[in-house]
Amino acid sequence: MSIAWPRVMDQNGRPNSKGLDFYKRLLARLKDKGLKTFVTLYHWDLPQIPAGAWRLVEPRDGVRFATTPS
Repeated sequence: MSIAWPRVMDQNGRPNSKGLDFYKRLLARLKDKGLKTFVTLYHWDLPQIPAGAWRLVEPRDGVRFATTPS
């Protein structure tokens, strides 16, 4: 299943607790039904970086981008 980035993070990169709670409830319900889930981020919702700008991104930015709140 895909998680919509704008649902779990606001425009300033802060966690959206309502969106995170939605997915926590959804995943718990699927688990209760015996379904095994595999989660991805929907790639069209990810923050956009102009073509060629990847060389300007600091590696530590990817760590912040890739980590999720517990």
